Amino acid sequence: MVICAARLDDFDLLTIPPAFLSGFASHDHPATTFGTDMGLVPGTNVQAGKKLMRGSWNARPWGELYDLQVEGVKNGTDLYFHKNRLSGLWGAQTPLGLYLQENEITTLFFGGVNADQCVWGTFLDAYYKGFDVVYVEDISATTSPDYATQMVIYNADSDGFLANSSMILDAIA
Repeated sequence: MVICAARLDDFDLLTIPPAFLSGFASHDHPATTFGTDMGLVPGTNVQAGKKLMRGSWNARPWGELYDLQVEGVKNGTDLYFHKNRLSGLWGAQTPLGLYLQENEITTLFFGGVNADQCVWGTFLDAYYKGFDVVYVEDISATTSPDYATQMVIYNADSDGFLANSSMILDAIA
């Protein structure tokens, strides 16, 4: 499994466009965007850390997924790439893009959260770069309204392929 997640560093904060900063600000307040201290996680003694910054609690996968990620990376079954935009393949070159190129990988399966934001952004950039792209519906989700998911499914079916995990597992069995 390849995991791409927004985990920014101080240099990223200098180069992120204002519109992207605004999109991640709480209640459209610029002092609450990337890199701002999020304080305690409500109802706990856990420090959330700086918003989506490398090393902060809030930038980790949720719950058991974090432990599975750490174990997978340690065992060599999973790969992890930092990203500093919604897409893991934006621009001329990213760590994920370089890995795919060096390993001659041409077909990509997409799932995750948020389906209409990060997943869709990377799917679309992969499509534009010439990869064969497959959107896996049953391993994708979002907190956005249902019509956002419908947009992703509709367009993924035009720009690539739709599948579910059962179809994929049956095909490789």
